[in-house]
Amino acid sequence: MAENLTLSLDPHAKGRVLLISCDRLSRRLTASVLKSEGYVVFCESSDTIRDSELIESGTLPQHFDLVIVDEPDTVLSELDDMPELPELLADLKIDVPVIAMSVMLSQQKVLEAGYTAVIAKPLCPATLLKTASRLCAAAMAR
Repeated sequence: MAENLTLSLDPHAKGRVLLISCDRLSRRLTASVLKSEGYVVFCESSDTIRDSELIESGTLPQHFDLVIVDEPDTVLSELDDMPELPELLADLKIDVPVIAMSVMLSQQKVLEAGYTAVIAKPLCPATLLKTASRLCAAAMAR
């Protein structure tokens, strides 16, 4: 994984996105939509990310303009068990927007858990691209 973190940002790329999902098909679909519009996408399984010290060390997220977490709602619905990525990033003083993709979660609950935005599933490519564009542009402007 470490060699992939040296992703250089093509001057024409719209941003660097870390896509975290346990569902391989969902990762491929979401990455395909983003790549088709000029984003550099790094896909990782949520199991690998959870077990990795890369996030806790702050190494992983600082290389990206946006993080998308696509977990099953059974994982996301328990806010105590919800991936604590936004809180962890805030503690590490890493300012990167984090999107949660969800079928049925309340947007308010997810935002209260520290996520920047929520994208409803099934995936609407236009919504994904609009949200990614807005958040990446803001992140790259910093």
